[in-house]
Amino acid sequence: AETAISLPISPAVPAIRKFSPGSIVAYLYTIYNAKLDRASGKPRLSVKANLYQSGKLIAEGAPQEIDLKDQKDLTRIETFAYMQLSKTADPGDYAIQIIVTDLAEGAKNAVSSQWIDFEIVGQ
Repeated sequence: AETAISLPISPAVPAIRKFSPGSIVAYLYTIYNAKLDRASGKPRLSVKANLYQSGKLIAEGAPQEIDLKDQKDLTRIETFAYMQLSKTADPGDYAIQIIVTDLAEGAKNAVSSQWIDFEIVGQ
């Protein structure tokens, strides 16, 4: 985790997300107000992460169901993931898109998507 976070070069800039090729990127996200599944009484959510380079999809993740075993508040689900960048990644602008699908009965497969941009810089 210590090497997954890029420190700002200047304290005047609130968020600088620059990584070297081969870096491990850690990201955290929160899901609010997921529907409760009638059968289990808990949310049923799947998540997938896509990677874009200069607006073009370069890696599409497979949907995976979110493990809720350590969640204290099911109305505010906090989870995280890691992504290792390719050691041969070209420098430039990238974005990670997180897509969450609510699988609970009655949720009508509600989908939410967010993204965050970052930059891969030369070594």
